[in-house]
Parts: sequence; C-alpha cells; structure tokens
Amino acid sequence: MRVLIVDAIAPAGVAYLRERGFVVDELLKPSLETLYARLPDYEALITRSGTAVNARLLDHAPRLRIVGRAGVGIDNVDVDACSQHGIVVCNAPYG
Repeated sequence: MRVLIVDAIAPAGVAYLRERGFVVDELLKPSLETLYARLPDYEALITRSGTAVNARLLDHAPRLRIVGRAGVGIDNVDVDACSQHGIVVCNAPYG
C-alpha cells in the first residue's frame, strides 16, 4: 500500500509503517496543485490539521481507501464525503 504523508508526523511513525512494508512518501505542506497531481498514486493519506480533506481533494484521489489524522479530532476531514467514496477515516490522538 502506498501512503502519502502531507504534514509532519513523528519519525517513529514513518519508520513503523515502512518496517511493515508500506511504501511511504513524505510531501510536507504541498501546494494544492502539487497535492492534487500526486494523490492519484496513493491508497492512504496521513495528515495533521494543515490539510483539508474535502470533496474537492477526494476528486483527485481515486485510489484512496483510508485517511489517517495524526492528532486529536478530525475537524479538517469531511467524513461524509469520505464515506461516500468508501474511504475509512481514523485518527491517532496520541500519535
């Protein structure tokens, strides 16, 4: 599974994913144009609060299956839009 990380997370979290066979790319604080261009290649997206995961973003992510929010809450994630696309949303409040 290919994972795109768009906001800084702990290096241990990145290592954890890679050790388990995930292909992880970090593209920290990308412009929307860059993010939209890269998203079609990924099944997973990890963000913090810096990136809004909304219907417009999801239009550029046909393979996306899961959105992980590193931190408390999911206020920057449109859960209804994700559900309509069959995308699971989760958070890691202690991550």
